[in-house]
Amino acid sequence: MKRASARFFVLSGVTALALASGAALVPAAASPAALFTLKVSGIDRDGTTVSVQPYVDNTAGVSYPPSGQSFKVPAGHYIVAAAIWRPADGDTQTLVARQVHVTGNTNVTLDAQGAVPVTASLSVPSVTQGDQTVGLCIGTDENSVVGYLVDSAGTAYVKPMSSSVLSTVYQTYYQDASGNLYDLAGAFKGGIPASPDYHGNPASMAKVNVELRDYENVTPLQSVIGTYDNCGTTTEPVSTLPSTYTDYRTAGDWTTDLNFGKTQANVQRDLYVSRDYKAGHTYWDTFGSAVAGPGADYPEIQDSSVVYGPGNAFSDPLIHVSFDCEGKATVTLSHGSTQVAKQKLTFCGAKNVFSKNLKKTGWYTLKSVANRWNSSGGSLPAGLLSTQVSLTWRFKFAPVTGHPINSQAAPVTVTKFEPQNLTSLNTAAGGTTTAIRVYVMRGGGQPVHTPRYKLKTLKFAVSYNGGATWQTLTATPHGAYWLIYVANPHAGGDIALRSTVTDVHGDATTETILNAYRALIP
Repeated sequence: MKRASARFFVLSGVTALALASGAALVPAAASPAALFTLKVSGIDRDGTTVSVQPYVDNTAGVSYPPSGQSFKVPAGHYIVAAAIWRPADGDTQTLVARQVHVTGNTNVTLDAQGAVPVTASLSVPSVTQGDQTVGLCIGTDENSVVGYLVDSAGTAYVKPMSSSVLSTVYQTYYQDASGNLYDLAGAFKGGIPASPDYHGNPASMAKVNVELRDYENVTPLQSVIGTYDNCGTTTEPVSTLPSTYTDYRTAGDWTTDLNFGKTQANVQRDLYVSRDYKAGHTYWDTFGSAVAGPGADYPEIQDSSVVYGPGNAFSDPLIHVSFDCEGKATVTLSHGSTQVAKQKLTFCGAKNVFSKNLKKTGWYTLKSVANRWNSSGGSLPAGLLSTQVSLTWRFKFAPVTGHPINSQAAPVTVTKFEPQNLTSLNTAAGGTTTAIRVYVMRGGGQPVHTPRYKLKTLKFAVSYNGGATWQTLTATPHGAYWLIYVANPHAGGDIALRSTVTDVHGDATTETILNAYRALIP
C-alpha cells in the first residue's frame, strides 16, 4: 500500500494524550515574567537555510506549543528537534536535535550538515521494503519528541549527537509474495547514532504468527501499528495483509495496535498487545477472539457516590482494549425495589460514566446493559458476535472516607469466557462440544483496598434461543479457571452464555453475553 509521505508524524506522548482527550496543551505553571523566547532556525544538509517545524520538550518530556518557530519557555534544559526537509531533497528527511540550557532569550540553529544516511537490509530474497520511520524519544515512557516517515523510495538521514536523556528508534518493514512481514527495528540509547546501519535475518528474529479476526468488531480494520521499544512506530499495509500471516520481528519490546474505524483517521476501537519477543522464539498473537465481554471494571464507591464506566464491556478476552467507542449502555441503580437512578451512556460520548450520589447506606443493585453500536453510522455488520453484554451487581453501599483518595471497588466480580479451538471465524461445528475456560475476576487495586469475601456459589448456563431459556452447565475447577462444556447444536446458531457468582457476604454478580460465539452446520 503506497502512502503519501508525511513530513512529521510523531507527537510527544503528552501531546497525543491531550489531543485524544481534547485537552489544551500548556507548559508547567510559571510566572509570565519568567518566560523567555526560544527561536529555532534550520540548515539543510548542503548548507541551505530552511524553515523548520520544530518541537521543544523539556528533559522531563513536557511539550511546549509552538508559535511558528518561536516558543515561550521558562528557564531550564530543553530538547529542540525537527525533521529537516525541503522540496529540493525529494523524499529525504534528516532528524536533527540539540539539547540546550535556556537562561534567557535563546536562538537555536538545527544544522543538518554532517548528517549520515540510515541503511537497512534483510537477508531474504524477493521482498519489498515498506515505509521507514525514525523516532526520537525522551526516556523510556513513549515521550516522543519528534519523528518522521519516508516512503520506501526516500532516504532517512540523522545528525549524530549525544544525550543521556534521548533514544532513537528506526523501523521499517518488508513483505514477501505470500504476505508475510519482516519488521526490522533498532534502538539507540544516548542520543542519535553515528552509524545507523540495521540488518535483519529471520533466524535471529522472533517469529510471530498473527491472526486477525474481524468478527468481534463493528467497524472495519483500518491499520496495524507496530511500536518498537516504546518509541518508534510503523503502520503495516492492511490492504495486503492476509487474515493469518507470519511476522518476523527484531527481538525486543513491541506493542502492536489494531485500529478499527470508518477510516484510518477515524479510529473507533483500538486493540493492542505488548510483548518482549525473544530472538529465535515463536509466538501466537490472535486479535478479535470470542468471547468479547467485560474487562476488569467494577462499580466503585467514591466518597458518597456510586460510579461505573461501561466502556470496557466488549473486551477481547486475549488482547487489551485501549479504548472502545462502539457501544451504548443503559445503567440503573436500585435500592430494594425502588429505582434511584437511570442513565443512558454512549461510549466515548459526553456522557460515558454513570454516577449517583447516595444518602442512604444499604444493599443496592446496579445493572448495566451494553449494546454494540456503530458510532460511524450505519447498521451493525452481519455476523457480529457479543452484540449485548449485561451485568447485574448486588453490593452493600457505605460512604468511603478517611483516605487521601476515597475510592473503593465494590466486592463483586466479572467473568471472562475463553472458548477453546474455535475457527478463525469464532465458530464451532454443530454437533461438537466446546470446552470453555471461565475466569472469575475481582477488584482490589483501587486506592482503598476492596475486601475479598470467600465465593459461595458459581453457576453457569447456556442459551440457544437468544436468552429466552437457559440450561445449566457443570463447572470443574482447574486452578486459576473453571472449565465448562457446551454442546453445540447440530442445526447451528448463536450461543449465549451466563454466569452467576455470589460470596458469603451477600454480594452477587449475574453476567449475560448474547451471541457469544456461533455454531455452524457441519
